[in-house]
Amino acid sequence: MVVLDVEKILSDEKIGRKRRWRRHFLSIKVPKGEPDEVVVGNKIASGFGLGLAVLLVSARCLMTGTTKVSSSAEWVRHTHEVLTGLEGLLSGIKDAETGQRGYVITGESRYLEPYNTARDLVDQKLNPCEASPPTPNPAAASSGS
Repeated sequence: MVVLDVEKILSDEKIGRKRRWRRHFLSIKVPKGEPDEVVVGNKIASGFGLGLAVLLVSARCLMTGTTKVSSSAEWVRHTHEVLTGLEGLLSGIKDAETGQRGYVITGESRYLEPYNTARDLVDQKLNPCEASPPTPNPAAASSGS
């Protein structure tokens, strides 16, 4: 004859229900033989560690992005300086061409004055370009532009 210990079965049933309820509603896996506090503490520590790792990766990405933006802003400033200088150079070349054309058509030396002035201006604008040749933008070179 099999003797059933009803109290043991009921207490095991209550513990089983308690574990199922915790696992289902609290997403806490309670291994047999370990206290609940240890498991919860491990989950909290794991969550904190994961959050810290995500924070560090985000900070690194932010720092890299900020560095790239700063470098890009410097290249934009440099490009604007170059374009402004080239506009002045083009204006001087047009003035020289206009003066030269006036002299060729009329033969009068008064038309050579804008030509000579523009020629000196073009020489001034070209000297900085010849002294420091442009350095390639590493970002533009790597993007294939």
